[in-house]
Amino acid sequence: MRALAVLLALPAACHDQPETAAANAPAPANEVAPPPRNDLQLAEDSVRRQLGDPAGLSFANAVAHRDQRIAIVCGEVTRAGRRERYIAVDGRGAWVESEMRPGEMDRAVREFCSNGRRPS
Repeated sequence: MRALAVLLALPAACHDQPETAAANAPAPANEVAPPPRNDLQLAEDSVRRQLGDPAGLSFANAVAHRDQRIAIVCGEVTRAGRRERYIAVDGRGAWVESEMRPGEMDRAVREFCSNGRRPS
């Protein structure tokens, strides 16, 4: 839980950092920028990075909401036939139920997921 609290504070700290010249440079005229990724896509990307098996994962029952400017996505991921819950924060990190101690995901869902709903 402490890691989740630290991660929630990370975007605010990063927001105050000076931008680099490369970040301010316009894209070359012949290069097409990829479409922006939404909160659900960023959450799936975070879970894929966390679990390390992008091809073998499927996602369901995702609910996204924002706590101030921070995107929080709660949902379920299935890998190797086993379904488990996850919480992803602002596309920067994910917590997966199988990597938490018993009962921690229940507490995290109550605290961070919209209205404390548990994905069914």
